[in-house]
Amino acid sequence: MLELSAQVKQVDPKIYVRRGYKLDIVLDDQKAARFMEFDDKGRLFLSIPTKGLIKSCTDADGDGYYETVVTYVEGHPRLQAMF
Repeated sequence: MLELSAQVKQVDPKIYVRRGYKLDIVLDDQKAARFMEFDDKGRLFLSIPTKGLIKSCTDADGDGYYETVVTYVEGHPRLQAMF
């Protein structure tokens, strides 16, 4: 059974979490994200190759949920990786 934060409305019922593991939902409503990377300040970067985007996500209050999402890179069709 998944515990959801107040910000998360629902979880896809097809998601399966193996026994002994935990799933935390830290960001809601980001479709087609493929790669994730963190920087040294705790920001989460998501690449969305089908849209040619990288989004920068910030957890300003430290509660583990990323409230602020901004476009960091755009206009690069089929963007595949981050370093």
